[in-house]
Amino acid sequence: VYGCDAYGSGFNAVRYCNEEVDALLEEALVATDQEERIQLYTDFQNAMLADLPMPIVDFPRSILGVNNRVHNFVPNSVNLRFNSQHWWVEE
Repeated sequence: VYGCDAYGSGFNAVRYCNEEVDALLEEALVATDQEERIQLYTDFQNAMLADLPMPIVDFPRSILGVNNRVHNFVPNSVNLRFNSQHWWVEE
């Protein structure tokens, strides 16, 4: 989402780019040693917290009602329609 190559994705609206953070994530994704992965992801998270490219001010509380004929509706706190391409309605 916040990778240097993610400007065009729509989520990196702040145009955050830190090549060291990108390298940590890429390394963690392919590391096979569990302890190494834990350390790489910890370093990645700490670097993101230090840079804080987009602070989250709050998560609004909400209640959603969805007809039980609607399948694969999985809302999240960032975008209620993030997986809408997977929704389908039972006839």
